[in-house]
Amino acid sequence: LLGFFMVALCISCANKVAPQGGDRDVKSPVLLSAVPAENSVNFNATEVVLTFDEYVQLKEVTKQVIISPLLNPAPEFLVRKKSVIIKFNSPLLTATTCTVSFGNAITDNNEGNALAGYRYIFSTGDYLDSLMISGTIADAATGKSTEGVLALLYRSPVADSVPLKKTPDYYAKSDATGKVTISKLAAGAYALYSLQ
Repeated sequence: LLGFFMVALCISCANKVAPQGGDRDVKSPVLLSAVPAENSVNFNATEVVLTFDEYVQLKEVTKQVIISPLLNPAPEFLVRKKSVIIKFNSPLLTATTCTVSFGNAITDNNEGNALAGYRYIFSTGDYLDSLMISGTIADAATGKSTEGVLALLYRSPVADSVPLKKTPDYYAKSDATGKVTISKLAAGAYALYSLQ
């Protein structure tokens, strides 16, 4: 009888519950290293390896990632465990500062926390260009700011139809408030267009 009560007592004490797992992860991935280093000059690498403190993934690369000036063909973006790899498939422009803006594309693997606004910048010349242009894009009919509109910069004076015939030298998209900024520009005169 005593043995029966001991077994019954042990069974009643052993409640099965799922493991709690701790607090929810709300932190974005942290960049630990970039090879070649960020803001490198005389850049001639064929790939870049960005290593983070946790496993990462890339989301909506074609919508989120902006490369300025444009490269044709566009580089490949790969993920290997805790690293994002950029593979360049075309020769880079000489003496040019390039910006790879990731938007919200880099996220951690489990919770989807984004590393917002990360940019990898390098120059194939001896220095990084430092000029910028910024403003707000608004709908001409309503005066309201518009999101997701392209701001296109062309180096030389061009005809009005140029956005249909030629890729821009630099470009960016307007944010939710209509604000747009294109940075790391070389000195010179530009034609500016907006295109939705």
